[in-house]
Amino acid sequence: MDIFFFNKQNKVVKKTLELNEKWSNVKTSNDTLNSIFQNIDNGDNIIQQNELDALNTVIKQNDNNKDSIIDNNELSATVQNTNFKIINGAAVIANQIFNDVSDKTSLGFPTTSESIKEHLSKITADNVDSVIQVYLAKTDNKESIFAAIFSEYGLDINDRIRYSNIIFQQLVNSYSQKKIYVNDIVREYNKECRNIKSRIFPASTKNIDKLVEKLRYRPSYQGVEQSKNKLPNGKIDADFEQWNTGNCWLLASIKSIVSSPKGLELLNNSIKVNSDKSVTVHLKGIHKKYTFPLVDIIGNKQMSTGDLDVRAIELAVEKYLEEYDNIAGFETGEGHHAYVAYRILLGIGEWKPKTQEPSKRNEITDDLIDKVNNSNIIMNVSAHGCEKKDIIIQDCDGSSGIITRNHCYSVIRADKEFVYLVNPWDTSVELKITRQEFKDFFNDVSMADLSTNKLIM
Repeated sequence: MDIFFFNKQNKVVKKTLELNEKWSNVKTSNDTLNSIFQNIDNGDNIIQQNELDALNTVIKQNDNNKDSIIDNNELSATVQNTNFKIINGAAVIANQIFNDVSDKTSLGFPTTSESIKEHLSKITADNVDSVIQVYLAKTDNKESIFAAIFSEYGLDINDRIRYSNIIFQQLVNSYSQKKIYVNDIVREYNKECRNIKSRIFPASTKNIDKLVEKLRYRPSYQGVEQSKNKLPNGKIDADFEQWNTGNCWLLASIKSIVSSPKGLELLNNSIKVNSDKSVTVHLKGIHKKYTFPLVDIIGNKQMSTGDLDVRAIELAVEKYLEEYDNIAGFETGEGHHAYVAYRILLGIGEWKPKTQEPSKRNEITDDLIDKVNNSNIIMNVSAHGCEKKDIIIQDCDGSSGIITRNHCYSVIRADKEFVYLVNPWDTSVELKITRQEFKDFFNDVSMADLSTNKLIM
């Protein structure tokens, strides 16, 4: 293993570490790097493969500018931020699993070692993140531990899912202990496992890898500025912003609903602040009530910021989806849609998936656009299809903005030239887009009439 670092003369030099060499023989001119070598050594003074894998992992984790040269600041961060005992243990497990999936029969054919179950059982909430990262670094970022397991075609698909679940469950446990919101990612993971199981050749785990990265990124949101949050008061009377969950379909729907006087009344009547400051949300569309302590609402920093009554509704909907995720209409292949939110929050419509081709879902006409000026009409739109490209528009204040595909927007009003939208990323900002751009770009419409309590489309 070659390491590139700065010496005392601030020149880049290389140090090569060989297997079975003595750690005491690989001292460098950089004292901090030497201390890392001492921490990596398990005490026998012999360079072992798992120690090299552990060293490679911690160096990559702290290579902030990704130049593969370890500077003094990065070395200091490595020493301060790394629990070498945990990562050494994780490196042993990662190596064992790597060998398990690389096993060969006596005739040289690929197989999977029966020891894999024993080795997977050593993964805990404390070391799982390190095991995942060591394994990835060991393959030079070419194969994740999940990809390795799912590519073991000698294993029954149920075994591959079960082994993957062992790792993922410990990952969930790890982040749950840190008070990180995980329910939405767990649902997405379970859905992806069902999708993988239905495939003839379940080779790709790119969606699972994306979910793992999404979960690992979440702690960075814990320090987000929360001072602008408005405590629940039983009514939605402040702006809000989508944060770190993929529920634009819900937040955009809430914005559309509260933009109508009747819709605002309906949603406000579904929120109750109790004497102990807990909040009860009545999801009237499906006749379910959920109560959340104020500390849980304030502490959930992955959901929307701003009006915490909205966050309470998010929590209630997420709780419901966690319980009833197999209801027909949820699994549409592209996440949930605004009409699902209409059904949950207001009881409008049915559990019925949209079956049109993605590029031909809804034809948008001027007559359809004009309906949104009726105060009882709520409307949400999104654009789906690989041919769709994000478009640059001007915000109503004159600054430039972007309309992106596979994302849900609230339609607030329209005039002869423009249609006015709100992005759930920041509901205080109104966007405008020409009628023609609107008709050309969006192809998925959810619309309801609150005066008749019926879904229009």
